[in-house]
Amino acid sequence: MQRQRPDFVKAWHLFLPPSCVLARTLWGEARGESPGGQVTVAWTIRNRVNDGKTSSWWGEGYAGVCQKPCQFNCWNKNNLNFPYLSSAEQILFRELAQARIAVDQVIDDKVPDPLGGATHYHAIAMKTPPSSAAPRCSTQSVSSMMAAFSASWF
Repeated sequence: MQRQRPDFVKAWHLFLPPSCVLARTLWGEARGESPGGQVTVAWTIRNRVNDGKTSSWWGEGYAGVCQKPCQFNCWNKNNLNFPYLSSAEQILFRELAQARIAVDQVIDDKVPDPLGGATHYHAIAMKTPPSSAAPRCSTQSVSSMMAAFSASWF
């Protein structure tokens, strides 16, 4: 019989510092990307955080945006990455360190926004881009694996 963890242990990831949540999000969403690709994902998140609205649809702050349900799939409880993000499984040190470097560069304004304010990205390999990347959106290629776009209806 498998022992159940108490709820406070299961949910400890909800109390991580915002920069840690952002780094884990980058690991979950873009660990196969180059450092520049991870910076791109971090900028889409920063652009959502800094959308200029007092009460944002995206969520509030880095942790609120990253952990908003159904926004970044890696935080969905049924996603294969979730056990790593919630620390039930351990992330390799060098992989998380690379994500933390990208986080520091973006949060500290050490790299400019390569996206011009884009709030979304998707894998170029997708046969059909997500419906949120409709023709009314401006899409730009940001790496060999990723495209970014802004969706202005939010």
